[in-house]
Amino acid sequence: MFLARVTGRVVASAKDEGLSGRTLLICYPVRDIDAIDESAPGDSDAVVAVDLIGATEESLILVCTGSAARAAAGDVRGVDAAAVALVDYLVRDGRRIEPEW
Repeated sequence: MFLARVTGRVVASAKDEGLSGRTLLICYPVRDIDAIDESAPGDSDAVVAVDLIGATEESLILVCTGSAARAAAGDVRGVDAAAVALVDYLVRDGRRIEPEW
């Protein structure tokens, strides 16, 4: 699993029927928790994840990948990443870290 920032959605008029009605999110992994507000798209490669939680643009999310993502999405063929949690804040070294974007 990894933390990611949602920057947009993928709109696809033709897709596998298992993805019908599901939102596909464009998200960027957060590489530096200490600089969470400064992390910007382009710092790392984008990931497309199936939205299982109702995330919005700019949300901080937890993404799982591989067979865990496929299982979370109900064994939908082709799913390799899924948004499984909306992050309210992080705690690191006793310090609360809240994204401000």
